[in-house]
Amino acid sequence: MIVVDTNVLQKANAPLDHEPKARRKIQHRLDLLKRIVAKEVKVLYSLRLMHEYRTQIPTPRNEYLRTFFEVLTAGGGGLLNWRTPWKEGRLAARECRYPGEDDHVAEFPLIGPTRFPGMGTT
Repeated sequence: MIVVDTNVLQKANAPLDHEPKARRKIQHRLDLLKRIVAKEVKVLYSLRLMHEYRTQIPTPRNEYLRTFFEVLTAGGGGLLNWRTPWKEGRLAARECRYPGEDDHVAEFPLIGPTRFPGMGTT
């Protein structure tokens, strides 16, 4: 299970005439989206995060993003969650200037990071 930061989706939201070269960063992002669509990886998200996705990406410009949103909300590729078990951690996060809008990313390690081959820790 992973959390996908909005930045990853924004940078994958490019019109595509052909597949990018294998070593390009966009190709790594598209590979992640392919794995999500294939349901090899499940995405943990909240209503707040979905709102952020839709605000930052009002119109998906390629099929990967369109399919990502479909699978996430209706296709069983996502897990709508979010209770906040880390109330004590919020104060510490604010003291080190961790941005509040990224709380959804900081909450994820409490669930437990997963290691995917070739992708490091996510």
